[in-house]
Amino acid sequence: MPASEAPAGAVFANHAPPRSVAPSIVRDIPLALLQEPLDPMRHNMDDEAMLDLIRSIRESGLFQNLCVVPVEQNEKMEWVRTYPSDLDEHIRAGGFFRVAAGHRRLLACREARHDPVRCGVFMDPAVSEDTIMAGENTVREEPSDYDLAVLYAKWLKEPGMTERELSRRAGKTVDFIYKRAEILEGYEQVAIALHERKISFQVARAINRCDEPEWMQHFLNMAIDQGASPKLVNAWVSERKALKDMTPAAGPQPAQPLRVTAPTFQKIECLLCGDTQSYNLQTVMLCGADIERIKAARAAAEAAEAAPQE
Repeated sequence: MPASEAPAGAVFANHAPPRSVAPSIVRDIPLALLQEPLDPMRHNMDDEAMLDLIRSIRESGLFQNLCVVPVEQNEKMEWVRTYPSDLDEHIRAGGFFRVAAGHRRLLACREARHDPVRCGVFMDPAVSEDTIMAGENTVREEPSDYDLAVLYAKWLKEPGMTERELSRRAGKTVDFIYKRAEILEGYEQVAIALHERKISFQVARAINRCDEPEWMQHFLNMAIDQGASPKLVNAWVSERKALKDMTPAAGPQPAQPLRVTAPTFQKIECLLCGDTQSYNLQTVMLCGADIERIKAARAAAEAAEAAPQE
């Protein structure tokens, strides 16, 4: 199936908000009252993805709420009642909230100075922070880069769509959106391999740099079989381009125009008298000053000889 004919319904389904593990109360909480998780689930974060998230929050706001629990003296509060009024009183009193899910979003909000932060507050003492974290991070399935490519390509075709609205709707930078939409403009085989999760998004971009279909297929097969990294695939494509540039074109070479340059002959003569008889000439080395003195002396002698005798 061509990449552009993927069912849009499946794509939009992947963008549906994840189901909460338990009922929560939504509140805007001051950034200063939010604490980081005791043991974050993600210990390594992609720098480029974090920068994209910061830019998105700064430009368009927070699209997905943080999941937090109220804490007192660094311990989760054991509520006797779970009325919203209790929660509001806790916020007014400057009580803290610990993030159970949304650590990356919290760090991005701090960097973007997004304050206050919309949070889903879990007050049920029977629901642990680990349960909330697992439900937020492992139960849901993130949309693939192919899903995003199909979705963004559809949005780009909407009449009157602006880059600002596109970025606001996606919660991503314009560069992020265009790079994924461009996947559908490349080789169909590459888009299908990305859709089937046989290659990564960066590998797909690297293979699409190849302008020879037969070599593209070769590189795609190698990337799938070897699990090649984007850096390695880019090296393959760059090496192939360099070899192609060095290979002479097939067929006879065009004839080069013939240039005939007439030889230039140097006139050999005496520097002083102009005698051209080669048998009477000798090769000597003189400095410029001495040549001028000799010329002056010879001119004076010739002038004296030409003067009338008294």
